[in-house]
Amino acid sequence: MLPTSRKHPLPAISAPQNLSFMTVLPASSTSESTRVCVFCSTISGHSPAHIAAAHSLAETLHTYGVQLVYGGGTTGMMGELAKTMVRLSGKDAVQGIIPRAVLGIERDVEEQKSKGLEKPTGWLSKLHRRGQRFDNWKGKTEAALVNEDVYGKITVVRDLSERKREMARLIATGGAGSGFVALTGGFGTMDEIMEVITLYQFGVHKRRVCLYNVEGYWDGVVQWMEGAIQQGFVREEMRGVVGVRDTAAGCIEWLERRENGKD
Repeated sequence: MLPTSRKHPLPAISAPQNLSFMTVLPASSTSESTRVCVFCSTISGHSPAHIAAAHSLAETLHTYGVQLVYGGGTTGMMGELAKTMVRLSGKDAVQGIIPRAVLGIERDVEEQKSKGLEKPTGWLSKLHRRGQRFDNWKGKTEAALVNEDVYGKITVVRDLSERKREMARLIATGGAGSGFVALTGGFGTMDEIMEVITLYQFGVHKRRVCLYNVEGYWDGVVQWMEGAIQQGFVREEMRGVVGVRDTAAGCIEWLERRENGKD
């Protein structure tokens, strides 16, 4: 059984870590709480099963006393996952990490209006297209775009690469059973999954990944991976690194069993 104590808050992220891509991350700590990083879309998808899965995963994380690390988005599956988790476990159990360039795009429109922004969506999108930095925005700060009481603690990083690196660091240093779960998503989610698996292969971290296979969404990826193993392009032992489960509890329990050398 995973630990149920929430006495260890998620560590503060005060500045970029400036770690190179291939730097070996610190080992897990018995003094830290279990953390799960969830990759998923900021879109809801056509089937209601995907949003239901996001709710189920948040509820399961809460039940097991696991802290959430996620991409900091406020819409679609990502937003529902974070809001549900904050409502159940509190904002200190949730850490969002979002690149500066997409901060304004993923902020909820009503939330921005409540902060006194005039025409926030169009204005922020225009800034994004021009490639301007949000920290140059006169009279406002990045914090003005964040409602941590709704979406959990938010850290703004430089770019997508730094986001993935910081996610990996938080999971690598988490307690027993920490790992990565992939809900349904598009190219961004696929990029995140493949990077953490690749980093595992290079020994950068020793955490597993579980694909939350809602309505068979990841079947094609699983089939590709099996073909790559059979043809000698992926090592056999990677079957023990990437799991596939069709329930939220199954995902969390698989991460725990692999951590303890079971299965």
